[in-house]
Amino acid sequence: MDYSLGDTVEMKKPHACLLPNGKKANAWKIVRVGADIKIECTNCHRLVMMSRVDFNKRVKRILILATESDQEELEMKKEKLNDPTRNRFLDYRE
Repeated sequence: MDYSLGDTVEMKKPHACLLPNGKKANAWKIVRVGADIKIECTNCHRLVMMSRVDFNKRVKRILILATESDQEELEMKKEKLNDPTRNRFLDYRE
């Protein structure tokens, strides 16, 4: 299965949080892709990190493919975390 950063996927087992209609939530947004994959529940925003092998076993299907604007937004957030001025501030705190 081919997935990328920002895609919304459905897992085989639903999450424990409940939607307003009483059903369990089962949509997750991919927020990190690498050797490990981090997904975020679209209902309660809980983060779960798992290995790529476990993710491939547990994913059922891709619900929504990420658009280029979604991927650019995630890249901008990543760049803000790697901002050199932020690193100087963190060095000063230590």
